Amino acid sequence: DIDLIRGDIDTARRRFLEAIAFSDEVGDRELWTECQVRLAEVSFFDGDAETAQKLFAAANVVAEEIGSAEYALRAKVGMARVLVQRRAVHEISSLIEQIQLEAERLRSTIIVKESRFLAGECYRISGEFGAASQAFSDAFNYAQDQQVFELTMKCAVRLFELDGTSKAQAQLVLTKLAQRYDVDNGVGAWAQLLKSPYFAFFADSLRSASLNSVLPAVQTL
Repeated sequence: DIDLIRGDIDTARRRFLEAIAFSDEVGDRELWTECQVRLAEVSFFDGDAETAQKLFAAANVVAEEIGSAEYALRAKVGMARVLVQRRAVHEISSLIEQIQLEAERLRSTIIVKESRFLAGECYRISGEFGAASQAFSDAFNYAQDQQVFELTMKCAVRLFELDGTSKAQAQLVLTKLAQRYDVDNGVGAWAQLLKSPYFAFFADSLRSASLNSVLPAVQTL
């Protein structure tokens, strides 16, 4: 996971393939499913959405066969991300509903809020910006309260882009995230993070919204 987040796609892929081979050897199908989801994420963030979709679907099938609700849910979240990238609105809506209902059944609040973010993406793609803002705000408030870095950042980017009443707060949060990330990981770490394929979709949005203006201030910390 760390290799993937930092953008070392090849190392992440190699390690997940090794883990899949080990799971095959020992017959651990749950581990296989978890690694298959991760391998699908590697393909997705490496720009191969078609392979990612196939791997997520395969992981979902096995997870449901072995009764692993957790990894079936994670696979569905991955499938939804691919559909968002493809702007497949009708398919996204149906899948998001499944994800939210299953997450509520499992009492997985973080996945419920991830489904709200995905719903926001669906509304955004459809041009329903008011509904998108509400969905992003719901996920954003939870993520901030629970200090969920990735979800906070994704929601803040989208709220900034929507240019609504939450824009100033979103920019402030992004500034603080950048500053805190450099304090915790070393000066320049945030700028390096934005180069990672893991955050590519949001890094582009940050740049297009001129949010990289926060970075020079971070360098002085």
